[in-house]
Amino acid sequence: MSKKKERIQSQAFTRSYNGISKVLTCTIHISEYDPKNQRPTPTKRNIEAIIDTGAMGSVITEKLSKDANLTPSGKMYVKGAYTPEPKLTSTYLVNIFLPNRVSFVGTKVTESESLVGGYDALIGMDIITSGDLAVTNLNGKTKVSFQYPSTHDIDFAKEIKRVILERQIKEKFKRDRANYNKSIKKGKRRKIK
Repeated sequence: MSKKKERIQSQAFTRSYNGISKVLTCTIHISEYDPKNQRPTPTKRNIEAIIDTGAMGSVITEKLSKDANLTPSGKMYVKGAYTPEPKLTSTYLVNIFLPNRVSFVGTKVTESESLVGGYDALIGMDIITSGDLAVTNLNGKTKVSFQYPSTHDIDFAKEIKRVILERQIKEKFKRDRANYNKSIKKGKRRKIK
């Protein structure tokens, strides 16, 4: 008898900024992972996290691990952007709750003394690559959108070609309609709207 693959319900969030943002952030919640609890609840504390495509894994600060009373799950060597040599650090198994109930249960994170910008958490590529992340800057306003799991492909090159083709078709239709309506004035055809 074959097992059916469990389907993960799609989840997504979008954050809009008032202008161009060079730092992508979101408010998250964290709780300690308990393998017996399949429906974990987030802590009430809001944690501002940086979304970092340059980080392989997600990170929390020592301050956050202490404040949340987390129990280390192990140790591992980590090399960060500002550490010249790998450093032995604690790891934790946590539940991460992104905005709009986008959740990751039993995620392994590493601990850092601090993070640039004063953030208490960093969302790395371990989470980002489980879904799709898009950043747009239309009209000088940054918008970041994330969905999990991935449901479709995004191809801006194909999208641009489609938009250009649609625009050309609309322009041709307007020209054809204008030419047709001009012929109406000459009494040859009925006017179209």
